[in-house]
Amino acid sequence: QSILGRLSEKSSGQMAQKFSFSKVFGPETTQKEFFQGCIMQPVKDLLKGQSRLIFTYGLTNSGKTYTFQGTEENIGILPRTLNVLFDSLQERLYTKMNLKPHRSREYLRLS
Repeated sequence: QSILGRLSEKSSGQMAQKFSFSKVFGPETTQKEFFQGCIMQPVKDLLKGQSRLIFTYGLTNSGKTYTFQGTEENIGILPRTLNVLFDSLQERLYTKMNLKPHRSREYLRLS
């Protein structure tokens, strides 16, 4: 058997993986339903100080950007998450205008 054949067998053996899913969303799922069912709890956990990571993964043209960004009429994960975060901070915003940057004259000129 050639070395190429042995390598491909080894690679294919490593590719066989078992996945389990806690929830599956069908093609009729709306952006809002997906956000409520999958993203809202990690965002709430983030607001409680826990670390969270949300990312999209899939084939090219499978809808990752649409799911993440959405459209103006039907916003996706990112704008909905930002809305929840900023809405939760409304009572804790610093509204005074008495802050200024420390060492504000330092800069690096780029050419």
